[in-house]
Amino acid sequence: MLPLKSLITAIILLNSSCLFAGEVLVNCEKVLHRGGDLYTFYISVSHEDEGWEHYANRFELLNEEKQIFATRVLRHPHVNQQSFTRDITIMLKQPISEFIVRAHDSVHGYGSETQCNLQELLNHAKN
Repeated sequence: MLPLKSLITAIILLNSSCLFAGEVLVNCEKVLHRGGDLYTFYISVSHEDEGWEHYANRFELLNEEKQIFATRVLRHPHVNQQSFTRDITIMLKQPISEFIVRAHDSVHGYGSETQCNLQELLNHAKN
């Protein structure tokens, strides 16, 4: 039988490895202005997908007040395709200059957030 101190240490180590393993990472690649209020956002996602039980299952675009204005559902795991880029086309009813991208996985929930500048990404897409 393990001493109580060793047992507590083992539990803490197991929980912290589960907490930090496989965090979803996101990056803003570019944004294309399609005309009027229509924009396409290209977002890259990186995650150690393991299959249907554990994979990056969506990313979200948020305004500076952290309100979601778009969600892209990722409908299947990308086990052998890392990182990958997906797009979402939306109508921006309100002008924005900065936005946040965050991703979510089916086991750990939300991963990292990335702050993005809309004008820089529009300019990058022109080059």
